[in-house]
Amino acid sequence: MSSHSWHVHFSGQTYGPYSSTQMQAFVEEGRVVETSLITHQLDRGFYRASAYPVFKTWSEANAQSQPVEQASAMKVAVGQSHKAAPLQSRGPAVFLIMAEIRSGQTMRFLQTLQSHGKAQRIGDTVWLLKATSSVDILRRSLSQDLSKQDRLFILDSFKNDKAWFNIGADMDQRIRDLWEIEPGAQL
Repeated sequence: MSSHSWHVHFSGQTYGPYSSTQMQAFVEEGRVVETSLITHQLDRGFYRASAYPVFKTWSEANAQSQPVEQASAMKVAVGQSHKAAPLQSRGPAVFLIMAEIRSGQTMRFLQTLQSHGKAQRIGDTVWLLKATSSVDILRRSLSQDLSKQDRLFILDSFKNDKAWFNIGADMDQRIRDLWEIEPGAQL
């Protein structure tokens, strides 16, 4: 696997640098897809992720780790606008969603949130959502209209799974560290 330092270009902004391990995690989470613009050499510009052989390696590792029905649902979700792509293999789950929306897209965000299922606001920036989606599908759908000013965090309370958008590299790593369970550790 490549040890390059990677950058991602999204909505007019460049993010990074990220390690190859972080990029593989982004692919697993659906944050980087074949049409995402990425580079490991900023001076040479950005190219579709599918142009890099290592993206195929990351994608294959991801496909082998996912159940078949989840992989199919994620393929359907890529490129859809404001539509939930529910996983047919599981019943509804309850998601905790935190969204700090400073860009003025609150109404659009709420409409998209409600399109996924029954939502209940429990704080100024916190909602509960009962839906049959996955955290990755929800992140892709809910973050489509958000800007670099906005932040989003989603927790699947049934599966203890999480996803986020625009949290920042430092916070990104701290969240990942929180969810890692050391071998033999008891909670």
